[in-house]
Amino acid sequence: MGQDAASEAHHCRNTNVGGHASGQRMKSDYEHIIVESFNPSDTSGRHGPTHVRPIPGQGLFKTDMFVSCSESLVTDYPLGTRFRIKAKITNREGGTPFIYSHYLWSYEVIIK
Repeated sequence: MGQDAASEAHHCRNTNVGGHASGQRMKSDYEHIIVESFNPSDTSGRHGPTHVRPIPGQGLFKTDMFVSCSESLVTDYPLGTRFRIKAKITNREGGTPFIYSHYLWSYEVIIK
């Protein structure tokens, strides 16, 4: 795994997200959602003080779900900035579901 992916541990767990039986992820699995940076009251089991969560009212994308995404969302923008990202709900080896967006994918800054 490259150095860029390893640096994602600041706010996102470094995951190897599996795909479908063919080994490929289907683009239709992904949706555009709005997320925001925040400082959780409890950071046990997490890296760094600032994390990313979905904003309320987005169906299955609940505000308490962990978001794995680009580190730049928490390092390059003020706390509370909102972004539109392409993401999907997944899990790793049957673990707790979380929201995944590849760290190299583009995102849109909604509000700073």
